[in-house]
Amino acid sequence: MQMTLSRNEGQQTPAVAADTAKRRILCVTDFTARSERAVRRAALLARQMNAEVLFVHAVSDAMSGRVVRMKVNRACARLTWEGERAMQHAPHDAKSSVRLGKPLEVLIAAAREYKPHLIVLARPGQRRLQAIVGTTAEQVIRSTGCSVLVVSGTAEREYEQVVLATERSFSSEHVTRTIGSMGMLPNAHTWIVHAFHLRYRGTAAASNAGCTDAMAREDEWNSIARREVLQSMQEAGVDLERVQVWTEQTRPLTAIERAIEQVRPELLVIGVSRWFALKRLLLGSVADQVFRNVKCDVLAISLPPAERKWLDAA
Repeated sequence: MQMTLSRNEGQQTPAVAADTAKRRILCVTDFTARSERAVRRAALLARQMNAEVLFVHAVSDAMSGRVVRMKVNRACARLTWEGERAMQHAPHDAKSSVRLGKPLEVLIAAAREYKPHLIVLARPGQRRLQAIVGTTAEQVIRSTGCSVLVVSGTAEREYEQVVLATERSFSSEHVTRTIGSMGMLPNAHTWIVHAFHLRYRGTAAASNAGCTDAMAREDEWNSIARREVLQSMQEAGVDLERVQVWTEQTRPLTAIERAIEQVRPELLVIGVSRWFALKRLLLGSVADQVFRNVKCDVLAISLPPAERKWLDAA
């Protein structure tokens, strides 16, 4: 295992240099029991994805130099031990980095340097002001453009029951293509939840003809979306015999909650809209509510590259 120690200064170190031959996973740990689950899940995914893993731990520098050095030495030893134990299948693909600074700032800086395909972290505890600034996971997605897996459950085996939520506000094809490329679905039973809300219900009777046409167009769009999702999954090598599509005319969060109650999945996959920060302030975003309330692991797929460029330029 390679080890680095650095301050959170945004300068790349040799141990986190990009390896173009492999996919890259970044896993952050604070050595709690919930972080141990994230470490195990990152190692499982590394085997599925043929990926290397960078394990990151933050040490506060708001202490005397002697105390900092002591904490760093202990953290280095423990991080090395946890990483080697988790990555027994490929210890040479395990790297670790102990950095000085606040945990969220350390994670974001490490992600910008390492450029991982996926960030794995444990479900964070509830904090004040999250309704305004968002959960830790959402802040990481917004700051790095990376997909984020929030681990809540045990990580003893590959995912076997997966719910994949799609909606009109996000590219369903991008979500399915991304999750397929991660190798999480070939051996899992997958339920695709496609929720949509017909905005035209309840319109005055005088406009029934126009309302009917609009509803028909929306139904047609959703049928096309379903076909595209299934086609994307098939192209990603997913056995469609293991896939079920669940279409419901309701709020996305309502459909997700019903699917989770019925399926009891180990993993929920969602797409994060480029508007999630604004929607949180106005109405409460689906991503924000999912991160807070769902008990299974949650994988939030980041924006497609073209939309990330648009957002950066905005």
